[in-house]
Amino acid sequence: MPTSLQAPLASRRFPVGASALPHYDIAIVGGGPVGSLCALAHARKGARVALLEANPKAAQRLAGEWLHPPAVRMLRSIGVSLEGRPGFFPGKGFVVFPEDRSEPIRLSYPAGAAGLVFEHSALVSCLHDAVENQSGIDIYRHARARTIEEEGIVFSFDGAERLLQAGRIVGADGRASIVRQSLGLRAERMTCSRMVGVVAEGVKLQHEEFGYVVLGAPGPMLTVPLGEGRVRIIADMPLELWTPRDRIGVLLESYAGYLPEDLRSAFVDALRSGRFQAAANELRPRMTYGSSRRVLIG
Repeated sequence: MPTSLQAPLASRRFPVGASALPHYDIAIVGGGPVGSLCALAHARKGARVALLEANPKAAQRLAGEWLHPPAVRMLRSIGVSLEGRPGFFPGKGFVVFPEDRSEPIRLSYPAGAAGLVFEHSALVSCLHDAVENQSGIDIYRHARARTIEEEGIVFSFDGAERLLQAGRIVGADGRASIVRQSLGLRAERMTCSRMVGVVAEGVKLQHEEFGYVVLGAPGPMLTVPLGEGRVRIIADMPLELWTPRDRIGVLLESYAGYLPEDLRSAFVDALRSGRFQAAANELRPRMTYGSSRRVLIG
């Protein structure tokens, strides 16, 4: 049975420090793919787990959309089989297009292995379904962690604050991690480049079920086949070329020409129509993964 606490939390109000919430073995801050996988793995070993998700809409952002074969096997080992599900497509490997425009280099997975390709939101949705149906996990949706205390996590929900007690706290909450801050680690992060992602429609790929790695432009480009003639094209742009007013012009003039013909016109059409997403590539050095009580993952 699902053990989501969204409804009970909405109907009960209690102050920080009250004992209305159960004590957990593991509390995970962040309900993305890594946090959800962590919750499932611990629950299957008998732990009582709390999973806090502050912003379910975050699954719609420009993010990873490819699982290599070892990751597919890892999910299968905890009972999450995605092969054959709607919205999930096989990925057989990658084709590299060299910057000198010489013959493409095809890099297939060995021994017939296959990865999985999908929209990021589809993966998050499937993992959340698995979490909902896994005993031992309580899901706190729209719950934002505010501080990490010795006894647990203070988080806000529906205008009130709660204290969630746990033996171990896991931070899977990304670049602005509240768990990281609680460990006293440096919060500065360095922006390395920017990404622009577009979805090209009506495409017939020469190398079906393969991702493309395209070199030669000011930054590399990666394509992700999303089935039914749809391909995500992600272009990495150096910071010195990134300005909101000029970025489309830079992509059209300095990137589009390096794409193979089966993608070029669809890429140009998507850019000119304004159908794109943008995201930052940021680096935050990690000198530690935390302690036995507070752990960073992802």
